[in-house]
Amino acid sequence: MNWEAIGAIGEILGALAVVLTLGYLAVQVRHTRLAAADAYSGPLRSLILF
Repeated sequence: MNWEAIGAIGEILGALAVVLTLGYLAVQVRHTRLAAADAYSGPLRSLILF
């Protein structure tokens, strides 16, 4: 294996790490948004029900 092949493998692994990180962040943002929506709508529901 020469240095160009090692560099290409490194670039592929780096790109894969970026994609996985973006996917993880997307899931975390979704969960946080849903939790915030639940926390916000809770008091509103109690005002409507009572």
